[in-house]
Amino acid sequence: MSQQFDVSTRRILTFPAIRPSEFVSCHSLVSSLIHLGDTISAYTSKTFVTNKKNARNCIRLVDDVVLFLEELRNEQFGLESSIILSLSGLHFAFQKIHCTRGDAKVFMLVKAEEVSGLFRELMRAIGVALDVIPLGEMDVSVEVQNLVEFVKIQSLKGKCILELDDEKIARKVFSALNLFEGSEYAPEPSDFRLVLEYLGIGSWSECNRELDGFMIYCRCSLFDVVDRFSTLQSVDECRNEIFRCLNPEDFRCPISLELMTDPVTLSTWHTYDRSSILKWFAAGNHTCPKTSESLVCIDLVPNVALKKIIKQYCLQNGMPFTESGGFEREKVYRKVDVYGVAAQQAVRLISNYLVGRLLVERNEMQNKMVYEMRLLTKTSVFNRSCLVELSAISPLLILLSSVESSTRENAMATLLNLSKFHGSKKEIVESGRLILILDVSQEGYRYKQDNTRLARCST
Repeated sequence: MSQQFDVSTRRILTFPAIRPSEFVSCHSLVSSLIHLGDTISAYTSKTFVTNKKNARNCIRLVDDVVLFLEELRNEQFGLESSIILSLSGLHFAFQKIHCTRGDAKVFMLVKAEEVSGLFRELMRAIGVALDVIPLGEMDVSVEVQNLVEFVKIQSLKGKCILELDDEKIARKVFSALNLFEGSEYAPEPSDFRLVLEYLGIGSWSECNRELDGFMIYCRCSLFDVVDRFSTLQSVDECRNEIFRCLNPEDFRCPISLELMTDPVTLSTWHTYDRSSILKWFAAGNHTCPKTSESLVCIDLVPNVALKKIIKQYCLQNGMPFTESGGFEREKVYRKVDVYGVAAQQAVRLISNYLVGRLLVERNEMQNKMVYEMRLLTKTSVFNRSCLVELSAISPLLILLSSVESSTRENAMATLLNLSKFHGSKKEIVESGRLILILDVSQEGYRYKQDNTRLARCST
């Protein structure tokens, strides 16, 4: 299948898995592999909307390998080096398969041919790893030995092909991107419904998980109901409960003792701030600072989940959170987009659509328009530039006087995001509506104080 667009690389199937330490015991590796294998086996057909057959074949191989690993639970290992080499290879492959759940559905669709090849590589990796195991010197049944031989043959000789349905729907996505890239007029949203149905996307919240320009356009134009609104309160309550159970000291880098802004994890599973651990390596150290363990691999895996938790903790407690390399990251954001020119044009079209309808709509639909703009301005500097150039600031300032508290909140958040774009601060100040911004800010502060008092009374 020919691809006309320069699609940027994402961590799908090529996720930076960490090879187990050479000092890990065989029993620990077997236990970890069984756990990973059980997790992979629990994937259902809904997990993969593309490359379904390849995924099923890969999961079937993992199921068979887990049966073999169950036999090794109580095995008294002899030839440690060859067994660890095999189990480490399996662990590395299992980690990558574990990261293939296909959350980026559109990306997985347009990269279906490449993903098919990567499935093939992972299946071969399983076969190569099993080929090293000295089955003849291990106390396993003949049935298990035959099973391993069967898995090796299937892994090394099996084929992964591109499915015709994937190719057909992917062509529709490329056609849509051609429409975006070659026209200043918005294509009919109904043209994209077939793609969403194929991907199993039937609601605003499902569409919101995809961050590329194509899906942003579909999200804003095809769905009138933002089903996420109904869950915001419960999500906030759960988040607050989680933060009450966290120890803020765990957010500090073990080297600098400062809050981590870019946490990364080493192969020893210990986490440090990126700048601190890089200085540690630059000083000639090749060990883990906490364990003094020698590092065979010094790959740094971003701890995205921890970073989000730290950032949210800082926001909730009024603490500054500075992104490392912020200026450079802003420059990169201008360039990085899943579909390049086509996605940028899609964002321009949807930005124009949102600004045009902002003051025409009323009540819930008006709130939806503002909320969509809030999400857009949060994503990248390019999106912010589109809305500023389309004069979105003036109507947003007017909406600060809305009788709807959620509309005021969304308008305020959008303006704060837009203020990060150069020149927008001057426009906000010159509008003469700073008093409205202060009023909404004070309203939000009083609301937070009231909630804090209520929480203390309830405890």
